[in-house]
This record gives sequence, C-alpha cells and structure tokens, in this order.
Amino acid sequence: MYESNDKLVSHPSHYMSENGLEVIDVVEAFTKDLKGIEATDTANIIKYILRWKKKDGIRDLEKLVWYATHLIEHLKVEEEKKQKELEKAILSGMRISEIQKLLEEDDRR
Repeated sequence: MYESNDKLVSHPSHYMSENGLEVIDVVEAFTKDLKGIEATDTANIIKYILRWKKKDGIRDLEKLVWYATHLIEHLKVEEEKKQKELEKAILSGMRISEIQKLLEEDDRR
C-alpha cells in the first residue's frame, strides 16, 4: 500500500481514534457488501460522523445529514421500483414461484 511521508496524506489525525483505529478501516468493514451509491453514501456518513469533532464541526454534521438524506431518497426510489415490479408481475399472472424468484433476486441486490 502506498504510504506518504506526509502524515496529512496517509494518516491525518482527524481520521484516527486515540487508540490508532483509522476511519478508512471502519469504512471498509461496514461497506464491503455495499455497491454504488449505497457504498459511497454510507462511507461518507461514517467518515463525517467519526471526524466531525476533530475537523469541521457543524459543517461535517451537515454533510452527514446531506449524505444520509441522499441515501434515504435513493433507497425509497429503489423500494418503489421493486414494488412496481412486483405489482406488474402479479397483474401479468406470473406464477407464485416466479414471483418468489423475482423477490429473491431483489434481496440479493
């Protein structure tokens, strides 16, 4: 892994806990199964909640709220899409086994 001699590049203090735990390690642990915007927004939420006191205070908390709101809106849109797909499948006369398969595929996404 690349390491810079400049601590502000590789290990800034506002991304480190007192016992040496780094935000990037927390982000990696909690987003490894996420993809796309869900991973990005979650990573930013984690980053801003963990650094707010050491870096930009209220501005970081406002960023956290922005990313959380963005993620919530994204998830609501995705849920609406799933609901419409399910309704369409039911109305088209799709068999229950096919609908269950469709639901299982959605759960894996």
